Amino acid sequence: MSNIETPKTEKQQPQQPRTEQPNARSATPTTPATPANPFAAFSAFDPMAFWNASQQMFRDAVATAQANANSMADKYSALDPMGYWSSFREAMTSANSRNTGIADKVDSQYAEVEQQLVERAHLAVATWAQLANDAISYGTRLSTEARKLGADTAKKMGATA
Repeated sequence: MSNIETPKTEKQQPQQPRTEQPNARSATPTTPATPANPFAAFSAFDPMAFWNASQQMFRDAVATAQANANSMADKYSALDPMGYWSSFREAMTSANSRNTGIADKVDSQYAEVEQQLVERAHLAVATWAQLANDAISYGTRLSTEARKLGADTAKKMGATA
């Protein structure tokens, strides 16, 4: 170790503010100073008044929400889907019964028209058959008459058969 000593340094203490001593000449009797109220800045703040005001605002908001919900329920109570479903079911049942009645009526009308078409077809075939029969008969008569005329003409001309 060396014989050289290092100088010791003292830590400096923070300086305290100096207060002036009252002058003996101006010594006036003073009363001890009362400490200032640390809550003086909050003297206008009343926590209970704030609590009551916030509760009243909350009650008003809830009452308004309930009134709006009730008025909305009143407005849309007619939109009950079960009521609509039952009226829709009744309308569809009624429409189905009307359509069944109309279909039965149309079916009977179609059956009548079909029967008339069949009768007319039979009548047309019978008419065609009669016309064909008459045509064949007429052809036979014409053939018979033509043969008689041909034989008479041949006799007149003197041809012998």
